[in-house]
Amino acid sequence: MRNWVILSEVERIGIGKKLVAALNSIGVEGATVQWNMPSHLPHWQLIIESAWCASKSRNEVSIAREQAMARADILAPINGVILKSSPPK
Repeated sequence: MRNWVILSEVERIGIGKKLVAALNSIGVEGATVQWNMPSHLPHWQLIIESAWCASKSRNEVSIAREQAMARADILAPINGVILKSSPPK
């Protein structure tokens, strides 16, 4: 597993692109990504938002996140990747 404490910008962009492509391949469309370095965590956190999540249960969203991470071959800390609903416009 990469060290998520010291991910470079290039690595973060690559991880985000891989995960969005993997999500698209399992039917989760329109995902946007944002990287965060929360003060309460010792590592980077990737927030992925998609309107797809709004109509799904927490379990379905969790399964989609796990499937996308497996397809993209991304290993991350347990709270390193968050998949959630997009805020309403």
